[in-house]
Amino acid sequence: MIPRLVRVQPGTERGSLAAMISKVKQAYPQASLSNIYTYWEPGDTWSFRMQSRNEGRIQVYVDPYRVAIVGEDRYRDKFLQWVYDLHVNLLLGNWGEWLNG
Repeated sequence: MIPRLVRVQPGTERGSLAAMISKVKQAYPQASLSNIYTYWEPGDTWSFRMQSRNEGRIQVYVDPYRVAIVGEDRYRDKFLQWVYDLHVNLLLGNWGEWLNG
């Protein structure tokens, strides 16, 4: 978590989830959307987890009031990404995830 990405100035109402998904998919066409984390405290950003074959996991933070991307966190080459991959897919990609399941 990056503190500057998780808080925004609250607005009066949030934009639509469909508009946020569209914005994120347009900004990251090479990646697929795997999770959405919605938070309901005023001023919290919403987090969209994107997965790219070449770039790995990308966490995209969206201002839900302005439907604007405020930043990203790329997990490729981070130690915790390696730990996550070991836990989820035994470092074997899709095959490892299947074995783990």
